[in-house]
Amino acid sequence: MPLFERLATEMPGHDNGMLETTLSLQRSIGQELHRLFNTRSPLGLTAYVAGGGTVLDYGVPDFSSLSAQSTPDLERLQAALAVAIARYEPRLLNASVEVNASHERQGLALVHIAADAQLGQEMHRIEFEMLQDVVAGSARNAP
Repeated sequence: MPLFERLATEMPGHDNGMLETTLSLQRSIGQELHRLFNTRSPLGLTAYVAGGGTVLDYGVPDFSSLSAQSTPDLERLQAALAVAIARYEPRLLNASVEVNASHERQGLALVHIAADAQLGQEMHRIEFEMLQDVVAGSARNAP
C-alpha cells in the first residue's frame, strides 16, 4: 500500500496493508497515478526519459510547452508517462500507455492506461482513463 494511503488510514492497527478487492486495488492505483501525474519532476522531458528515476525525480516533467494537437508532442508525453508508471507505480505490470488528442476540447489529451496488477495470487487486468491538460500540466479522471 502506498505511503500516502498508509498515513491516511482512518483506523490505525486495522489495516494490514492488503487490498481485498479488484475495485479497491484499482482505486488505490488510480489515486497514486493521479498524484504522480500531478507532481512535477525537476527534469526536462529528454533528461527524464533517459534518467535513472530517483526519488528526487518523482513526478512527471513539465510538458506545458507541448501541444495536445501535435502527434510528436503526444508521443513524447506518452513516453514520459510510461516511464513514470514503470518507475513509480510498481504494482502495475506490463503497462501500456496510449495518449491521444481529445476531440472534445483543445489542450486536453486522453490518456488510456492498461496493465496487470497482482491481487493475492491472481493477476487482474485493470484500465484507467484520464484527461491530461497539456497547457496546465494537470491530470484528472476522464468522464
